Amino acid sequence: MKIQYLLSLVAMFFVLTSCGTADVATDYDRNVDFSQYKTYNFYTNIQWGKTNGLDQTRILNAIEHELNAKGMSKVEAPDLLIDIKTHENEVKRNAGNIGIGSGNYGRRGGVGVSVGIPISRKRLHKNYIIEMVDSKTNNLVWQGVFEKDISPNADNTEVISTAMNKLLSKYPPQKK
Repeated sequence: MKIQYLLSLVAMFFVLTSCGTADVATDYDRNVDFSQYKTYNFYTNIQWGKTNGLDQTRILNAIEHELNAKGMSKVEAPDLLIDIKTHENEVKRNAGNIGIGSGNYGRRGGVGVSVGIPISRKRLHKNYIIEMVDSKTNNLVWQGVFEKDISPNADNTEVISTAMNKLLSKYPPQKK
């Protein structure tokens, strides 16, 4: 009975830790009136790092989709220039240990035996940074950062779409 309880707890732990949420953070220039920005385009010299061509296209398309849904237009001489920085690396996350133990405590001493099996899994740590620069002043006016550990087998189209949706849901910023 105790073993079934322990195995249930271990299974629940794996389910909860595998559903990690993404970290999204944004920052912006509080002196800027974002209602003035109606058009955008991308820098021509984006530093993609190790991001493959398929994911580059997915990222650009996802950003365009989100900004077009906000009523913005992509043009040759835009109000905002968008820069994208990506970083991806494989990390090994320790998901915990499974321990099995037994012991005996006598009147004058005790004996105990324990075995621990470390459990780890490989994850991809994805990091996307979107920067929007005022094309007239060349000043950074908005920045969004998305970070998440995902399975190496995850659907990149879905990951990128979700990432850009979460990031750009914070644009334009709502002044407090």
